[in-house]
Amino acid sequence: MLEVRHLNKQYSSGLLKRQVVNPVQDISFQIEAGSTFGLMGNSGCGKTTLSRIILRLIPADSGQILFEGTDITKCSGKYLKTIRPKMQMIFQHPESSLNPLMNIKNNLLEPFKIHKLYDKERREEEIREKLALVGLPEGLLSHYPHEISGGEAQRVVIARALTMDVRFFVLDEPTSMLDVSVQAQIMNLFRDLQKRLGLTYLFISHDLEVVRWISTHIGFMNGGKLVEQGKTEEIIENPKIEFTKNFINSF
Repeated sequence: MLEVRHLNKQYSSGLLKRQVVNPVQDISFQIEAGSTFGLMGNSGCGKTTLSRIILRLIPADSGQILFEGTDITKCSGKYLKTIRPKMQMIFQHPESSLNPLMNIKNNLLEPFKIHKLYDKERREEEIREKLALVGLPEGLLSHYPHEISGGEAQRVVIARALTMDVRFFVLDEPTSMLDVSVQAQIMNLFRDLQKRLGLTYLFISHDLEVVRWISTHIGFMNGGKLVEQGKTEEIIENPKIEFTKNFINSF
């Protein structure tokens, strides 16, 4: 489904004294269709930058991103527009992903309008279907984002992504801002959707137990580098390098 080959990204700043930061350094890994790759590391290690490069929200300096066998690092224009609906991101703060001036129905309709998909009747049908898929009642459609809970907002965001032909999700700390009981519900929803729809996930988190529960493979980043990766249980039970050992033992 997704293969990353030797990705690099560098930022520089300063006029008199040039400062260089390398948030992504020679990173390579792959995620098989229908599986989950858990990505862990300390704050500022480059996880979020990497995820945005994969989604082509920011460009890579070098390297390749193969999505379903096609290198998308050089794609642009119309072809990139056909790829975007298949690759979606679920953010840490769901409310920031919704337009506060629109009710939930219009928030869900927005992707159809942007991509000029379906007629009005088909759009309404798709919305009802996706709401049911994420466990939300139709009565929520008339509400505004500030009138619903964080868990409901996250389900709305997931439903909106599912209205497109999504196959790959980047899940960037998708439950960290939710109550503990709601976190479990959303995680179960992600796993259920993966089984039912064959979705593929890149799951970014600071919570080792959550990553262990959902991920088939896991990788650890430190200083912009992917320092260790492999099958989740094998890495957690027998980490090879000191950084990974210390990171796991901190939980």
